[in-house]
Amino acid sequence: MERFVAGRRDPPAGPLKAYLQPLPFTALEEYMEELTEPGEVVLTPFVQSDSAARAAAAHGRRAICVHSNPLCTLLTRFQLSPPSAELLDRLHAAVATSPHMGLTLRQHLLDLYRGRCPDCGWNLSAELFIWEREPRKLLSRRYRCESCGSAGDAPADEADQQIAAAYPARALSYWRALHRLTRREDPAYERFQELLELYTPRNLYALFELTRRLEAFAERNPQPEAQDLWRAILLYCLDAGAGLDSPERARRTTRPAMPARFLERNIWLVFEEACEWVRRLIETRRPLTIATQWQTPLPPITVTTAAVGQLRKALPANSVHLILTAPPSPEPSFWIMSFLWTAWLWGRPQAEPLEPWLAHHLTDWDWYAEVFQRTLRTLAHLLTSEGHIVLILRSEQERWIEALLTAVGMAGLDIAGFACQPAEPLDGGPPAAEYRLVLRPGPRQMRLTLSLPETPEGLAAGLRHIGRQAVQEVLTLRAEPTPGLYLHAAAYRRLAEAFPWGTAGRTPLPAPLFYFITDHIWEDIAGAEDIFPMESDGEPPAARPPEPGLRPLFWWKAGLET
Repeated sequence: MERFVAGRRDPPAGPLKAYLQPLPFTALEEYMEELTEPGEVVLTPFVQSDSAARAAAAHGRRAICVHSNPLCTLLTRFQLSPPSAELLDRLHAAVATSPHMGLTLRQHLLDLYRGRCPDCGWNLSAELFIWEREPRKLLSRRYRCESCGSAGDAPADEADQQIAAAYPARALSYWRALHRLTRREDPAYERFQELLELYTPRNLYALFELTRRLEAFAERNPQPEAQDLWRAILLYCLDAGAGLDSPERARRTTRPAMPARFLERNIWLVFEEACEWVRRLIETRRPLTIATQWQTPLPPITVTTAAVGQLRKALPANSVHLILTAPPSPEPSFWIMSFLWTAWLWGRPQAEPLEPWLAHHLTDWDWYAEVFQRTLRTLAHLLTSEGHIVLILRSEQERWIEALLTAVGMAGLDIAGFACQPAEPLDGGPPAAEYRLVLRPGPRQMRLTLSLPETPEGLAAGLRHIGRQAVQEVLTLRAEPTPGLYLHAAAYRRLAEAFPWGTAGRTPLPAPLFYFITDHIWEDIAGAEDIFPMESDGEPPAARPPEPGLRPLFWWKAGLET
């Protein structure tokens, strides 16, 4: 499938929306129709939404959706089988009217953010506050007045400062939350402390009180539908209530940290948003019957929490016809916050599989490529002889597709199709690209493997040859200024197909393999005499090397002007 299979992505909504990549439904349908037959099995590891299961159900395929992260399987189950409106109404009423110090919980939580309208003086509850991180300072509040209709941001006044100061750092609510998550003898104890400090003391108090009421509702309603409901709503609140968002830009997901200016949202209003999100699911999603445990024979839809390594025990070899997924997120922030929220929702033991991510402060691409190549080998073992693996992703950084194609090469899979195209930035973020990668097990169809000396110098020469040859072929074929995105993709595809991976595994390198590759594969392009960078698709500039660290938007090959 040497073409780009398009599909519109729905705008992110609900918990974890800053981290997840729901798969485009129409692209899923097209891959399923082309690569499978009715009744065959479609596996979605690293599941992030209900889209793959719904596409499979609509086309008569059997769907298996798994993830090692319990939060992702919770959301997938919840989207596939939303609760009844009656159950949601009962939960909302029980929480809102529960007594607290002579008030309802609703009024008590709203009063945590109380203030006055700057125009008419009416009492109100602020939607959010904007803080400066260092030194910690309350800057302003966002409000909407029901009396005079004014709305916007206003500087924080003395009353705002006094109310916020009533919730000091590491107050009783902090220690109660920490005790909920862990004990002092836990090796992750200090990391839990650090993660709780991503919440303001006021929001941590509000979240703890909200948790108590939701758990009380869960005790009175033990059915699975109610258990998923309260956890999904609380996950929404834990996510939106953290101080990870900035008033200027979308949430950064590399590592969990408060931005220089961060938002403190009104937790009661966040709870109301969460309930509205659930109500929209109820109105727009047709409930489907799902199995949450492995069954024989396979039911139409199975959704369960499992690591890829566990699939070899649960599924026979050669039993899956199509594996269709987005690759697992490489961002430590997603996994580290998932560790915290999983422990909050289910208890410390459930978070155990996510604990290794606590050691990752930044993305280690060499580690990611190595782990993902092992994942690909396991998945390939499950495929039938005619089966395929399809990876669909959107990325704002080239490193991700570089690591994925490095993993494909190390795993020895054949690339049956690879396509990409630019994507619109999200929320003022950096430029992005959409990728479609189709793989199949067995010997590679293109036998391009280079024969190189088993030395670092020989491997580096091979990388330079691969990069230059791939770029020259694309430029010659297109005979026009070409976006750097396409040249970059061509170079790394050729790497996966032609690089002598066995030799690289035996040769001591001056850097980990992934970084050795990225150091050399583009090296000959920048200094080439017949390939020039340019910043638009107009006239080629005078010959010059690109500026350090800058990948030009377009490249031009001399001799193609005529």
